[in-house]
Amino acid sequence: MDKLNGNQKLADAKDKAKQRVDNLPNLNEAQKKAAKGAIDKATDPAGVENSVDTAVAKDKLNKAINDGQAKKGTSAYYNGSDEKKQALDGALAKGQQVANDPDATQAVVNKARKAITDAMNALDGKVTDKTTLKNSVAGSDDVKNTNDYKYASDKARKDYDAAITNAQKVLDNKNATQNEVNTAEKAIEDAKDALSKSMAKAWEDAKLPITRTPVLNTQALTDAEKEKVKENVGAVQVKDTVQSEVTVDDQGNVVIAFSDGSKAKLTSGSTIREMNKNDLQQDIDDDEKVKNSDNYKDASDSARETYDAAIEAGKQVNSDSNATQEAINQAHGVIQKALQGLKDSAAKAKEKLNTNVDETPVGDHNKVDDVEKGAIAQAVADANKNNGVTKDKVTVDDQGNATVTFPDGSKAVVPASSTTTNVSKEA
Repeated sequence: MDKLNGNQKLADAKDKAKQRVDNLPNLNEAQKKAAKGAIDKATDPAGVENSVDTAVAKDKLNKAINDGQAKKGTSAYYNGSDEKKQALDGALAKGQQVANDPDATQAVVNKARKAITDAMNALDGKVTDKTTLKNSVAGSDDVKNTNDYKYASDKARKDYDAAITNAQKVLDNKNATQNEVNTAEKAIEDAKDALSKSMAKAWEDAKLPITRTPVLNTQALTDAEKEKVKENVGAVQVKDTVQSEVTVDDQGNVVIAFSDGSKAKLTSGSTIREMNKNDLQQDIDDDEKVKNSDNYKDASDSARETYDAAIEAGKQVNSDSNATQEAINQAHGVIQKALQGLKDSAAKAKEKLNTNVDETPVGDHNKVDDVEKGAIAQAVADANKNNGVTKDKVTVDDQGNATVTFPDGSKAVVPASSTTTNVSKEA
């Protein structure tokens, strides 16, 4: 009877043990079947309990394996050192072998679980820091407004855009590793550096400095002036491998677009200069004063005609919106030469004038009569006959001053002090 009761108790213990195994949440069906088989083989309650304890240990091992696999999806693992990651990988692999071994003892199972737990706790990865990358992506619009971006080559701009697009994908990936973040950040920095280098190369290809084009109005260049700016810019584009297009705005700012899409912007200060018409304008403003001067009045016909023609030509150049600085300077030079011609002609007339004339007696030095004027004119003509002067080319005023007009139209005055004398009182 005692033996029968003992067998019944053992059977009841096995049934309860199997129920406990069925309730273990982390065992798969094969593991549960193996555990139940071990329970069936037990010959005493202690053996049954030992089989259950081994099953419980495997349940905990399975949980540790699941936790370890989940841990590999965290920054603690993927940002950790290779040594720590390899330790967890090895512990998980060994733990899986033990979990699959139906004959593994509780001690072996516990050791495998501890190895996994220790490896997880030893992981040294930090939470992924995306701060710098976020700032780089957020600042991309500002970068695109810089000259580095605007004037870089098509490839450099495309590479920067691609780096930003990829960086955004990394930011959107909640499981992005620190290495992926760092790589994306470096790609952006490298692309920005390439933008700067591309723009710098465009500046180098622009081959400054260039000849500055003189313009009338620095705020409103004429089409002809723009073409001249293009010509001057093009003159330094001597690199055969560089195909460029030059555009000029109304203020003289230039953009050189190269075949690779890069651009060089030249400000007006390096491409144009204000045309100087001051001297020519002053010449024109002084015209009336010149024509009222003794030099103009006393110069030869030819000298006056030359001056008049120079002034008219200067006025045309001054009013020509397409006139070049060279033409302006030339017009000013012609006028100045003509002015000197007037001066020289008047001086020559004075030099050749013979003032050593026979003096004519006059009754009133302030009111010389016509007879006296005729005598003075004849005396002056006689003194200057070698210069082709005749009486009709001598004009005498009321004070006896005689103006001589030479054959070339130039004039000179013999003063009254040389042409007149007092009437003798003896008469």
